[in-house]
Amino acid sequence: MKNRSLKFYYSKYLVTDIEKMIENCPGINNFVFSFYSGKPTGYMQLIVYAQMSKETAKNEYSSFTETLKPFRSQALEINGPVILSNNYISIEAMRLLLASSENDEAKPDYLVFTPALDASNHIYYTITSYQEDPEGDKLTETETPPVITNPSPPATMPVL
Repeated sequence: MKNRSLKFYYSKYLVTDIEKMIENCPGINNFVFSFYSGKPTGYMQLIVYAQMSKETAKNEYSSFTETLKPFRSQALEINGPVILSNNYISIEAMRLLLASSENDEAKPDYLVFTPALDASNHIYYTITSYQEDPEGDKLTETETPPVITNPSPPATMPVL
């Protein structure tokens, strides 16, 4: 049998698309990232939708989705065991990533999701914010550290 591997794209999420998700999903509590591949033998991408909670305990998920684009065709290749589960980011953590300083010059233009494998073989992503620049895009200067997605299960985030 041929040895196969899975490839997970680094992904790019435009701030304008994030703002559109927030606008179209009132009551958003979490951004939920699921794996997506247009071809069974292709690279894994991310599709995002919103988790919303009403005043009741019932969670709702948006029908509004976005598929994140590959970032510079970079990918993590995994040849061993891997667990694919949804990844979450709270609305609060997303707002921290989007926060700008006193002026809009520090506001990011997009976020980059960098895939990694944790000790229990779950795929998760480290998210950093970037600004577009004619001389080469650069990390957004911020005091906020990168955000790490929460694979679920085993979720470590509080239940809303």
